[in-house]
Amino acid sequence: MTTKITARDLLLLLVLTAAGVLLHGYHLGHQDGAIYLPAIKKNLNPALYPYDSAFFLSQTRWMLFGELVAFSVRLTRVQLDLAVFLWHLLAIFVVLLASLQMSRRIFAAPAAQWGAVLTVWAARLLPVAGTQLQLMDRYLHPRDLATAALLLAFVAILDRSLAALGWIAAAAVIHPTMALFGAFHLAIQRFGAWKLLAMAPLIPLFAFGAPRGPVANDAWRDVLSTRPYLFPLRWHWYEWLGVIAPLAILTWFARFGRTGVPVCPLVNQVSRRAVLAGVLGVAGAILITTVPAFERFIPTEPMRTLYFVYFLLVFLGGGLLGERVLRNHPVRWLLFLAPLCLVFFFSHRLSYPSSPHIEWPVGSSAVNSACARASSSPQRCNAPVRHHACAPCANSMAMWGRLEIAQAQLALARGDLAAAHGALEQAVTILGAATDVNHNNGVRALTLLARTELQLGDIGAA
Repeated sequence: MTTKITARDLLLLLVLTAAGVLLHGYHLGHQDGAIYLPAIKKNLNPALYPYDSAFFLSQTRWMLFGELVAFSVRLTRVQLDLAVFLWHLLAIFVVLLASLQMSRRIFAAPAAQWGAVLTVWAARLLPVAGTQLQLMDRYLHPRDLATAALLLAFVAILDRSLAALGWIAAAAVIHPTMALFGAFHLAIQRFGAWKLLAMAPLIPLFAFGAPRGPVANDAWRDVLSTRPYLFPLRWHWYEWLGVIAPLAILTWFARFGRTGVPVCPLVNQVSRRAVLAGVLGVAGAILITTVPAFERFIPTEPMRTLYFVYFLLVFLGGGLLGERVLRNHPVRWLLFLAPLCLVFFFSHRLSYPSSPHIEWPVGSSAVNSACARASSSPQRCNAPVRHHACAPCANSMAMWGRLEIAQAQLALARGDLAAAHGALEQAVTILGAATDVNHNNGVRALTLLARTELQLGDIGAA
């Protein structure tokens, strides 16, 4: 079977990339974008965000994502919002390209190869159990670029090429934690269980310099406990169903690849090793989140090891469906893809009822300039958001509101009621200005604010 990528393939992938944005939408600065977008802006102009920039710099200091996007803006001199949008398109395109390259090495039939790619394309917003991750995002996220690099590393592993190390290194400078989980999966895919077991005596050498013992900070632990998705034993039954079902289905894929007609030895191998990685990853996550000596690793979100289990589930499932069921029958392809696309389209619209389906990077330079001026000013902006952005950017303020709540909880744990009161007032203001926000956060901020005012003796305000 040929593994060559032709000009026709590239054209089809470009069409799918554009169609993916039309289908799944695009939202600048949404969710984690409230962390990464300010980091890019501050890299372009260090004078921006003189207040509270630690909120996003503490999460971006270990990656070169912001520097990479900022360099492209300086090099091309395009508007920042347009550059971010083009990077988002690039991430989708490279993920699809790597998926096609993987499928050409695993499946022989063209229907299976494109079935894998089209299923990844259609289901790229699929949630990953209780991790609060999706296969890909509706906005530029370094995780998507890291995923693309790790999939290219997978292609290199299938080719037995050392280029895999280069792609893993590229993923590491873009999103270190995703690179860590990806390298774990790729190591199992490359060596299998027995070779890795033989290397087990080397683990203490790698762990020698790692920090050990519980964290001596009760406030840190209290704040961490407000994030139940970090603790798998606190997940609901349906979230655990999202853990067990993919592993069971991949086990079935492995058997199908071994005994089906035609036989697919790589489907068998990849599925078996994905199940092994998933089981080990979940066991490790439970260990980390229940043993105090390992609790400092909880912020790495160890259940994210399920991400690559889900990706391979969608990828292999689409390939097998294309090979065994869809084949060269256009009506079958339509009956499969149309409902899948409609589910994700309408779920997106239900999630963003007040926002445009696609927030095109056009005509927003004035807003960006105003926000940049307000953010760099030592005086407070007249809009009801502190130092970070003006009211036109309120859509991305939900993250800042949650951060203010976390800051207040830390202050309460220290007994600093005045600082907690100030942070909670800011949280209420920010969450009040935000749109498309979970109103539970606003209720929570108001409740904490009332309790704090009671402790300060201000009964009337409470």
